[in-house]
Amino acid sequence: MGRLDGKVAIITGGGSGMGAACTELFVKEGAKVVTTGRRIEKMQSVVAEFDPEGKYADSILVMRQDVSKEEDWLEVAAETEKRFGKIDILVNNAGVLDSVPLQNITYENWKSVMDINGWGQLLGYKTIVPYMQKIGGGNIVVVSSMAAVNSGGGLTAYCASKGASDALSRAASVHLAPLGIRTNCILPGTIETPMLRDAFPDEESWNAMCETQLLKRVGTPMEIAYLALYLASDESGFTNGVSVIVDGGVHNSPATVVADK
Repeated sequence: MGRLDGKVAIITGGGSGMGAACTELFVKEGAKVVTTGRRIEKMQSVVAEFDPEGKYADSILVMRQDVSKEEDWLEVAAETEKRFGKIDILVNNAGVLDSVPLQNITYENWKSVMDINGWGQLLGYKTIVPYMQKIGGGNIVVVSSMAAVNSGGGLTAYCASKGASDALSRAASVHLAPLGIRTNCILPGTIETPMLRDAFPDEESWNAMCETQLLKRVGTPMEIAYLALYLASDESGFTNGVSVIVDGGVHNSPATVVADK
């Protein structure tokens, strides 16, 4: 405990999955956390579940945010500084999925995914970096996807957007390092999130999907959160510009590459 004592973090996409896990873990490790998303009630439910007695009430601020809107970023940043005095950490986690096959993609499909997964992350850098400069540095953790480097059927726009997220992190690491700001990227594989459960709603299909994994199970959001914790903490002080694959080893299997159709 206490690995983030004295730190202030903004975590986007905090209403479920990996964003919710990061919110819980970061708070329990001593950080003040602003968790954001498009649905306040979902984030409030997350907080109530891991903190039913309000032990961390003074350490958590829940805010509505559409990461594709610059005005939302400006409001979140200003309120974070007002409430907690500074910003040390940004977890750029919010993302959306699009499963339209390549030949059916419209500009609207493409733009809706890129606005959140690409532009939304760039806005995070643009907005939060000046706040980190005020305190002489900070850490940005990007949650991208294995889709950045490994295709999936019908996920063309999503793969492209996650590739942009991954590449943006590497480019930012070079630009921001002289400012004392590190940025690193996580590439999760198949993680148990509400989105994944919706895709495999019954036990038979879920078990069949798990059998395709080398470890015969999917990852948990908290397993991603612990890596995010390390990258956001001072423990990883010489780690910068890396993209870490967390998929149980599936990327080593050629059978995982599925043609878009």
